Amino acid sequence: MDALPDGEAIMTGRRPGTLPDCARSLVIETPGGPLAALEAQPAGSARASAVFVPGFSGSKEDFIPMLTAIASAGYRVVCFDQRGQYESAGPNQADAYSTQMFARDLFEVIQSVGGGRPVHLLGHSFGGLVARGATIISPSSVRSLVLLDSGPDGASLSYRHLLRPLTWVIRLGAPKFLATLMTRALTNAGVPAERLPWLRHRLVKTNRANLVGIFRAMAAEPDLVEVLTATGVPVLVVSGQKDDAWSVKTQADMARRLGARLVVIPEAGHTPNEDQPQATAAALLRFWRAVDDSH
Repeated sequence: MDALPDGEAIMTGRRPGTLPDCARSLVIETPGGPLAALEAQPAGSARASAVFVPGFSGSKEDFIPMLTAIASAGYRVVCFDQRGQYESAGPNQADAYSTQMFARDLFEVIQSVGGGRPVHLLGHSFGGLVARGATIISPSSVRSLVLLDSGPDGASLSYRHLLRPLTWVIRLGAPKFLATLMTRALTNAGVPAERLPWLRHRLVKTNRANLVGIFRAMAAEPDLVEVLTATGVPVLVVSGQKDDAWSVKTQADMARRLGARLVVIPEAGHTPNEDQPQATAAALLRFWRAVDDSH
């Protein structure tokens, strides 16, 4: 895991907001190739390390609003662009992408970050499915798992019926055309106008094969709640009150089946990490401290 030399910052200057003083850019080397990342460090020794996984069309920057609060509480955090996302290169064939491939990448990141010790793991939306997969692969590597606005399977995704037509839009349309469509959708969903240039820029920079591959992977994702429960890894489910991807009801049912607590973040949609970062970070920290105190 290598820090970038001065003058070789991964970022393009369009990052949403300023990178906090506690954070720096990194490149994580994996067998599948390098992955762009951010690392936030506490001022003193870290209580534990955490790895954050973004969802569809997301990136490591999605977690910037929470980094200061988490590092100030004594935790080290690494968040990264999954393969083919934003600043991490990936295959140009959609068939090369799968939840299993992303989970294998995540396992390598966990090994690099944890240095042989288990990490707290968080996955947002599709990243939750990936984090669940990595937890199932190696439960001993995961200290705890937070599923942030994620769900039990592809069938329960609210807009699953749109995945096939959107896949064709991505395959046939130029990235800028897709970005225009998604910008309109985000505007209609109430995303602030000042965030739209960044989201459009990031989407254009994301490999089109990654977008198609994730849509296919989400649509085909089976229900693995029982398999995850059997790992014995402590799980917390966190949902935005207005989540429009997996409903709060769906996530509440998943939490019940997992024997996990559900935290609903008021006045937040599908991205409580950005909509209400302080409340979301506080929920994570309460959960992590309880897990750490039990060890």
